[in-house]
Amino acid sequence: MQEQTILIGNIPLMNSLGTSIVNGIYRIVINQILQSPGIYYRSELDHNGISVYTGTIISDWGGRSELEIDRKDLILYQICRFEFLEKYSNFLLYNIINTIYSTSWIGLVSLVPSVVPIPVMFLGLFTSGIQALIFATLAAAYIGESMEGHH
Repeated sequence: MQEQTILIGNIPLMNSLGTSIVNGIYRIVINQILQSPGIYYRSELDHNGISVYTGTIISDWGGRSELEIDRKDLILYQICRFEFLEKYSNFLLYNIINTIYSTSWIGLVSLVPSVVPIPVMFLGLFTSGIQALIFATLAAAYIGESMEGHH
């Protein structure tokens, strides 16, 4: 058996500017990047070095919503669709959390048309921020699926 290197093609590497150099010219090589429907989680460090967890829900029909746990342990729920659906979904998300845990105090800190902060570390119900994010993301996905036929 003999080992041999075969050149199949050239794949340009991306530089720190987000471009590639092809034949000495800076080019953007991305044709189209699509994410499959599902739930995606990521963790990033904010400017203070504190972890911020984000969950993105991508629907089969193009709806996309994001849940984020910030450094103050608040869930920010944002949906990128119709305004009436946003308010209705936020109300349902709040009620699901309230019903499941039946706590004496779960309050919405503020209600802005597309973002609802919800305290997640209330009464020690969640042991970590990522647990709270997963719960809230699954609750929001459930809401999105149940409302697909209502818009």
